[in-house]
Amino acid sequence: MNEKLNAPDPSSVSSWKYFVLRALAWGVGCGLGISVAVLSVFFYTRRPKHWDAGALLVKRAKAQALSALDDKLAEKGRGVVFTVDIENTTGADITLPQSVTIMQSARETGALHGSVLKLEREYLIPARHVVRIAIDNDDLCTATVSPQNCFDAYFKDQTEIVIFDSQEKYEVHVPIPTFTAPKDSTFRFRAE
Repeated sequence: MNEKLNAPDPSSVSSWKYFVLRALAWGVGCGLGISVAVLSVFFYTRRPKHWDAGALLVKRAKAQALSALDDKLAEKGRGVVFTVDIENTTGADITLPQSVTIMQSARETGALHGSVLKLEREYLIPARHVVRIAIDNDDLCTATVSPQNCFDAYFKDQTEIVIFDSQEKYEVHVPIPTFTAPKDSTFRFRAE
């Protein structure tokens, strides 16, 4: 009879086991949930960012002759400058660094290839504003080549200039405009 008094009550043992199992299940479930959430955020932030072709839109583009002058102010080279009005359609300021990649698209196939053009400098494009940028090269041809022939040699078989900002993943498509033939007083010069 003494043995029955010292034996544990079956109802108290089962409630204790039930509490431990429930706490264990809750801990495992909570740990798995937090792990899944942390991994989801990690992979979401590490995914490759897509190129944004709609953030910077071209409003107007113009192509003109550009001449390089030596230290004696004699024309030593000839090239082209594209002045492009770009609209920032986003709510944030965008800076186009001078180190962007500039490519051109071939008219026949649409294939992109390297370009001899470069940005004149770094450009800040404030949110919801239009800014004029210059893409140029003043050493495409010798000074004896006419500006139109120099332009045609490099851009006649091209459909567009594409600017890629690989850091921020912006892409700007500039259609090749018709060349504006210079009048003697409208030549742009750059001294070395």
